[in-house]
Amino acid sequence: MRNNKPDFGDTAGLRQWWVDDRGEKNPAEEIDRSLDSIFLRHLGQVRLSTTTNRIDIMWDTTEVEDEALASVIDRLTRCQIEITVKLYFFYYGWVSEIYKHRRDAIARILQIQRNRSIAILHPTLIDNRDFSDIENASPLIKRGYEIWDKAKGQFDNVGKDTLSAYLPHTLIYQLNQREDELVFSWIGDQTTSARIYGKEWANMAVGEHSASQSEQETVEFVTKISMAMHETLETGEPRLQHIRTLMEDTEKEPFWLNYERLITLHRMADGREGVDVLCNLSQNLSIPLAGGP
Repeated sequence: MRNNKPDFGDTAGLRQWWVDDRGEKNPAEEIDRSLDSIFLRHLGQVRLSTTTNRIDIMWDTTEVEDEALASVIDRLTRCQIEITVKLYFFYYGWVSEIYKHRRDAIARILQIQRNRSIAILHPTLIDNRDFSDIENASPLIKRGYEIWDKAKGQFDNVGKDTLSAYLPHTLIYQLNQREDELVFSWIGDQTTSARIYGKEWANMAVGEHSASQSEQETVEFVTKISMAMHETLETGEPRLQHIRTLMEDTEKEPFWLNYERLITLHRMADGREGVDVLCNLSQNLSIPLAGGP
């Protein structure tokens, strides 16, 4: 009778392996993580990490040995219990995706490998979504839209309890009239920007030009994301967007930032206006990652 446990050894606690070009698993617990690049790129191996609740699979799409990845797929296929699978793969930059079902993870691995040679022509892609799609948005984005719609864009119409829950997730920009540029007037400590760039950046960036966020952000990226905010400031119309962008990092390897974005305009009782931005990291975007959903 076939064992119903995943063929990854004893999954009690955290276990880690490198799968080599013969499809063999080799314990990785004692191997320093600073050597990951050698195993991934020079040896073409796949890193596996397992617990009782999840399997993590890490590989480089262009350097991986076919037999190593095929062995991992075979183990997932023969596993007879459902378990969450996290894929962490390098395709011009690191991508992280989570699947609740093994079959979806397997299909995604095969899809990514079929399209791994497709060139990236535009590192930043934005899809403007219709608000009829708001019901398919994340809870954070839907709640942000509900708050804006109910208050008709008037901040003074929003209750204190609602604001206290809303502001930590929000970036607020105001127009510098002299320079005709948007500057940060509020950076919530739970925003994607604050989590990526850190608390020190968030404290220093208030009052600064929105384009000065980080060296990781290219001129193309800044131009594209700022355009919609200026349009909302001019028209008062909200914007719902899906964004997929390749972030270059001077200290670490590039990574993909994939998120939903809601842009709204608020007005204070004294007439001052601000552009509010809510972002939610998501792998469920309308923009494909070079041939994939």
